[in-house]
Amino acid sequence: MKIWFKALLVMALLIGTAVSPAFAASSTGKLTVKLSTDSNKKVFNLGDTIELEAASTKKSDQFTAGFTVNGDADVIEATHEISGKKVISTGSFTPDKVGTYKIHYEISAVDAKGKTWLGKVDKEIKVEGAKISLSASPLTATMKQGDQLYLLVKYPVTQIDTDQKTELSSNYPELLDELPLADEERDGFYQKLFVFTPKKSGSYKLTFTVNNETSQGETTVSISVKK
Repeated sequence: MKIWFKALLVMALLIGTAVSPAFAASSTGKLTVKLSTDSNKKVFNLGDTIELEAASTKKSDQFTAGFTVNGDADVIEATHEISGKKVISTGSFTPDKVGTYKIHYEISAVDAKGKTWLGKVDKEIKVEGAKISLSASPLTATMKQGDQLYLLVKYPVTQIDTDQKTELSSNYPELLDELPLADEERDGFYQKLFVFTPKKSGSYKLTFTVNNETSQGETTVSISVKK
C-alpha cells in the first residue's frame, strides 16, 4: 500500500511539474492602446462623420477587436489590419443627436506561448447642433442669504423643432423651483420662471441649458449671496 501511495505521489509531482509552465504561460498581459479621432478633435458638429483609429502592439496574427459607442457594439463596423508591429483598427459613425458620446475600444490576442494579451481604451467626444439663443434675466445679481431671486429664462420659438422633446435644465436644481406661468409662449419666445433660494452665502454661477436632439443653448447667471 505504501509503495502504491509513493508511486502515485511521484506521478502527481511529475504531472504537476509538467503542466506548471503552461499555467505560467497563460497569464494575462496588458496591451497599450492609442485611440484617436480625425484631427484629434473632441468636439464635432451634428452631421459630421467621425473617423476613429485604434493602434496597439501586435502580439499575434489571431486577435479579436472592436468598438462600442455608448455601450452599443452595432454602431461601428470596424476593419482591422496588421501594419508592421502594430494592429490598426479603423471605423466611423455619424451621430444623429447632440450630446456626449463615449467610445470604447477593446482588443484581445493570444501569442504563440499561450499568453493572453488584453488592451482597452475609452474616449469621450461632444456633438453639438444648431445654437439656441437662450437668455436669462437678470444675468447678474447680489442678494442676501435667505432671500429669493426670481429668474425669467426664455428662448425663441423659431429655434425649436416642435417634433422633438426639448429639455431645460440647470446645474443647481436643488436651489431652483419652477413657478407656473399663465402663458409659457409669448411674443415669439418660450419662457420659464424660476425662484432661486440659496442656502449658503458665496458666489454662484447658475447655468441654464436647453437642448433637444439637434440643437442646444446655454446661458449663465452670476449671483453673489451675502450673509
